[in-house]
Amino acid sequence: MKQLVLVLLLTGCAGAPLPDLPLDGYRAVSSRFNRELAGRFPFGSLETPEASLKTAGAFFHDYESSRAAIAKEISASSRATPEIRRFIAQLDEVADFFRAGTIRIDVTFGGRPDESRGTDQIIEWRLSSSSGVASFPSGRHSVDWKFGDPLLLELTWADRSLWRPATAPAILDLAADGATASFRGSGDWALLRLMQAHVPSPSPADSPTRQWVELTVPIRSSDAAGEARAYVGLACLGRDLETGEAVALKIPSSFPRTAPQT
Repeated sequence: MKQLVLVLLLTGCAGAPLPDLPLDGYRAVSSRFNRELAGRFPFGSLETPEASLKTAGAFFHDYESSRAAIAKEISASSRATPEIRRFIAQLDEVADFFRAGTIRIDVTFGGRPDESRGTDQIIEWRLSSSSGVASFPSGRHSVDWKFGDPLLLELTWADRSLWRPATAPAILDLAADGATASFRGSGDWALLRLMQAHVPSPSPADSPTRQWVELTVPIRSSDAAGEARAYVGLACLGRDLETGEAVALKIPSSFPRTAPQT
């Protein structure tokens, strides 16, 4: 500890280079991350196997206790490359998001009308979790979700509409039943899976606490085929650990895939 304090004082001098100190704390965290989480969704692509929720929970619980020490270690060593600093910044974002536990999702149904297509005959929008339902035009506009719970996003066309939703092989989470198209977020990371499977292209600039999902639905009538494009905004709220008040929860801009080694 005395050595670290001395290093911090010395590196505060203008132009003084950072010393070549070992990154023991970082090395332990990065090795564990690569062993237990790297390459598994959401720390891998949608097609990869899922990271175990229990394993991820244990990892971030332990990371929380060493987080401050690792930050000091990185700030005081020349061995902390830009890649290492970027990885830790990503890990910190994910740790804050994961720590929220139960997340309240505020839902904006039918947003971005100028970019939407074929949605004028959708009469009901629903987002369901194990704890409740958010819906439009009637009902609540928020729903609680926690890691491990599934999510179901449904769009229902009017009974008298000539159009009916259909499925497409390329849209793996889409199902169609009569007038209703549904997108199912499954597994332990359902919210993240839904968000990452339907990122708008190009992704719009928006609040860091809200992400839009772009839902593409093939539609058919008796003599024609088309495509509807709908948008739903998902804003996340957590709880302040001290006051219990609802606070905006930043959605991680990206999840680390692998930890750089020293």
